[in-house]
Amino acid sequence: MLDTLNIWLHRKHFQTDSTGQFELCAMDHNGELRQPLSLDKLSSGEQQIVYLLGLLIFDTQPKQFVLLDEPEHSLYAAWQDDFLPLLQQICGLNDCYLLMATHSPSLVGDDWNIVCELADQVEN
Repeated sequence: MLDTLNIWLHRKHFQTDSTGQFELCAMDHNGELRQPLSLDKLSSGEQQIVYLLGLLIFDTQPKQFVLLDEPEHSLYAAWQDDFLPLLQQICGLNDCYLLMATHSPSLVGDDWNIVCELADQVEN
């Protein structure tokens, strides 16, 4: 899963250190790892991705419902296009369920078959 997470981070790389702990490192222009970074050096979108994916990967139980409210905040538009498939992949691996509220058509992408519009569910 670190490989998946690293795809989302620009010139930064997660790895495990010699003790098995996660470590975030900066990368130079040649892709060489440099000094360790603290998480507060990530952009707000990167922090959100790391936090959310960490929770989904390490803190969900089988058959658990995960509720997300507008996860597109702080995400670049290009990230929104690929974010739902990533969430679906992780939830599939962990056998958990995802329920998400969003105002972003980009986040939904071509997966409108899994969308339930609340306006259709409200009686006037």
